[in-house]
Amino acid sequence: MHDLHIIYEELRGDITNNNLSAVEHRYNRLKLEVNSLESRKVASSLRKRILSLRKALDACILTHKQQIEKISELQSKKIELENLVKGFEK
Repeated sequence: MHDLHIIYEELRGDITNNNLSAVEHRYNRLKLEVNSLESRKVASSLRKRILSLRKALDACILTHKQQIEKISELQSKKIELENLVKGFEK
């Protein structure tokens, strides 16, 4: 109704000439334009969210790799210490 009122105000002179089909056409065109703009807004928001999630994923992957390296180092140290203990036991 609000959109129709705005169109009515814009085309007040045309309406008196029974140009209702032009008003309906303009209304439908504006409705499509609004839908298109809303879709773009949603798409932009989704792109921003995807980028944010990608950054978070990259940070998790980096942390995971660092933890794997630490575990590998600790396993090597464990083996060295076990061998040292075995040497003392002999």
